[in-house]
Amino acid sequence: MPPMGSRVLIWLALTNLVLPGIAQPQQQDALAEKMFLSGRNLMRDKYYQQAIQDFKSLISSYPASNFTDNALLELGRYYYHVERNSQEALRFFQQIIDGYQGRDTTADAYYYKGLLLSEGAGSDQQLQDGLANFLRTVQFYPNSLVVEDSLYHAGLVEQRLQHYEQAAEYFERCATEYPSGVAAPSAQLALGDALFYMGKTDRSMQEIQRVRDLYAERPDASAALRSLALLWRFYYQLKIDPGSLYKSQELVVPKGPALIQECGGMVFDPNQVLLFSDPKNARIHIIGSDLRVTGGLGARRPAGVFADSDGGVVAADETGLTTRERFYPLTWTKPEKHESQPVGDAEDVIRTSFGDYYVLESGRVLHFSRTLVFDSVYAPGSGGGVESISVDAQDRIALLFKDKKVNIYDRRGKLVVSIPAAGPGYAFQDPTQIRFDSYAHLYVLDRALHAIHIFDRQGKLIYQSVVTGMRSPKRLAVNGSGDIYVWDDKAPGIWVLK
Repeated sequence: MPPMGSRVLIWLALTNLVLPGIAQPQQQDALAEKMFLSGRNLMRDKYYQQAIQDFKSLISSYPASNFTDNALLELGRYYYHVERNSQEALRFFQQIIDGYQGRDTTADAYYYKGLLLSEGAGSDQQLQDGLANFLRTVQFYPNSLVVEDSLYHAGLVEQRLQHYEQAAEYFERCATEYPSGVAAPSAQLALGDALFYMGKTDRSMQEIQRVRDLYAERPDASAALRSLALLWRFYYQLKIDPGSLYKSQELVVPKGPALIQECGGMVFDPNQVLLFSDPKNARIHIIGSDLRVTGGLGARRPAGVFADSDGGVVAADETGLTTRERFYPLTWTKPEKHESQPVGDAEDVIRTSFGDYYVLESGRVLHFSRTLVFDSVYAPGSGGGVESISVDAQDRIALLFKDKKVNIYDRRGKLVVSIPAAGPGYAFQDPTQIRFDSYAHLYVLDRALHAIHIFDRQGKLIYQSVVTGMRSPKRLAVNGSGDIYVWDDKAPGIWVLK
């Protein structure tokens, strides 16, 4: 046995070897925490590049620290919310999923991956992939703060897949399990929509009314009121007193700094602001609720205008499309020639929830991808061609043909509803435009009859309104309450039917 002095020296040597090894992770965590807090503060103050540098230095210097996954999450959020760079954001979220299972950040990573996959979905399979990530958050991380949002977005995906019963279940869970949460009012409103598409109109209206009762101070309450007004009109008032369905029919001439000269198209955005394209003024006018022009966007010669559910604006504009940001020229390929050529005269445009564009040009409908790459001729211009197009919240596309019939196709291109030129209670004479409202009722404007025909989702006529004062109705828009706005070329002005 070594003498006592030697044993002490050995013990001290071993201690000096072991203690740094024990202290090192703690020291690394302290340094990592300092870098993480610095990066987060910089991110909060919008010093983004310095924050990114701190987070990336933390990840490379201390890959095993307790703050590395948090740094990855901050980077993913930055690229998702600020840069809107989906690929880069997904790369950071996937690193958390691959390397940090069981941590709180993994729940967030699954949630954000679900958002990225579902928002960028170009197919049902991509929607299913997004849904699977939302459900992983709900199933494996039930105490996470993002479960509420995951349930809501799972419902939105199921609704887009037209699985309304499952969508209603997720919306109801979100609204009832998290009644004070940020997503609860939207989930409650979406629950009402899902029930409507399930054919449960009475319960749909009850659930929508709950939004007004529970969340009177939230913006969702105004949306709920509009939805109730529209549903009441067609499913109660129509039965009780059809003559009062549109009690007020008034011609209004929009006022403002810019005199409106011509109407190429009209649409209401999600905030119920009327967008009005004016080819002669080369403007897309923004018109307030008092029908005064409050602003506008420059364009070339805008025609039909479309507003996404997220507020994005796009107008058919001669040889391309105009958005709030810029003009996009379009080219397409004739099947028989196999050579690219510019679009000649874009008349109208719609956009599906998958991001695809459908452009009406010279009687034909051209299909473009979300990146505006030509895909195919959706409907040829021969055989009478197409007069007008519209799309509903279920991505069903309606085409008004020049021979006066209307066909409605599902998102896979299958014909699901056909409305002939004449049927029980109606006969079109000069149908000029079609538009869906927020619950997929179809409105057909007939220039010769000075009438608006309204059809339900199955293509059955439910109402027609004739405005005796109209002279030359040309363009149509429907707001969230089901009020009808018609541009009259010879007035000139907008007929408002409320």
